Amino acid sequence: MLQHFQQKHNLSRNTLHNGAIHHIEFSHDAKCLATSGQDKVAQVCKLPFSRFRGETGSVFIGHDNAVRSIHWSHNNQMVVTTSMDKSARVWLADSDVTSLAFHGVPPASASPGKIKSSGSATRAFNSSSAKKVTKQEIVDAMFFYMDKFIVSGCGNAIRLHQFELDELHARAQTKKAKKNDILVEENKSRKKKVAEWTIDAMQSLTALTCVNGSFLSSVIIAAGSDRSLRILDAAVGGKTLRVISDAHVRAAHTVALPKASCFTSHPSNFYDLLLSSAPNSTIHLWDIRADNCVMRFGEHVNRVHPLGVAFSPCMRYVATGSEDRTTYLYDIRKGRCLRKLTGHTDVVTCVAFNPLYPQLATSSYDGTIRFYSDTDGT
Repeated sequence: MLQHFQQKHNLSRNTLHNGAIHHIEFSHDAKCLATSGQDKVAQVCKLPFSRFRGETGSVFIGHDNAVRSIHWSHNNQMVVTTSMDKSARVWLADSDVTSLAFHGVPPASASPGKIKSSGSATRAFNSSSAKKVTKQEIVDAMFFYMDKFIVSGCGNAIRLHQFELDELHARAQTKKAKKNDILVEENKSRKKKVAEWTIDAMQSLTALTCVNGSFLSSVIIAAGSDRSLRILDAAVGGKTLRVISDAHVRAAHTVALPKASCFTSHPSNFYDLLLSSAPNSTIHLWDIRADNCVMRFGEHVNRVHPLGVAFSPCMRYVATGSEDRTTYLYDIRKGRCLRKLTGHTDVVTCVAFNPLYPQLATSSYDGTIRFYSDTDGT
């Protein structure tokens, strides 16, 4: 049981971020931890903290508002960040230069030049007489299908992009920046939207996730403002395989799938499980092959903030943050809380399991990250 606080990895407040930390995620080789915060910054930190003391591999500066999420590519060479500035950015993990940027788009009803295709995808053309309209936020963005695509959610649409990064440009610019060289070379990174699926039944997406791990999966999970969960298959044109209506009393703010690892193996049906979390202090465990809720977890406190939730690699536990400054560890089979991990002084925003070792990391609005293990004194 991951209940022992690892004091040796503890860093003082604001060592990593100047303010709240919104999201954390281990690299697949567990050598780095990606973090994003309210200070408009995301970064890659070297592990373990006991050795590197918060030393960063790269600091990603470029967003104009809080960075709400950061996700690794499967090959550990790239990260994608999503911000409240209504954009997402792709970076090389060892470079501090933005390689690609994705921006939110105006609502379909606000685009006077909109052309609707025969499918669900839409396109817009520029109009000189069009008034300036507010862009919609990008809910989240992540790598998909073994890093071949980037999937993002904006408004009530799911977008799929192919991309190619100009690694030479990104690394050259980083090197030049350190030498105070202002020469700007052409960035030949490219992206191409290959699909867009609009879900007319909802006003906006509230959460998005997909598998990008040790096996190929074309499934995308979306939560919406209509309180539904939808399972889509990108391989068949974004076809909706299943709709779970009224999944929660309020719209889910987080959805999570098990993360496959080359260091653990489970029966294939384990990867049909899905977690959804909503601001009514409930987490639901679903089997995506059915409509019914398999298990309900409801001992934590969540009334306002989006909080992280995660499966443990062993698939025995579910971890979640909480607004009572506590991390909750639930038994996935019985639905009851096994441990309450204290120590943070503000809302626990995100939880992440180490993919290689028995370790749990938690982040908080208090600007700190805490690590827990299964043995005392480590």
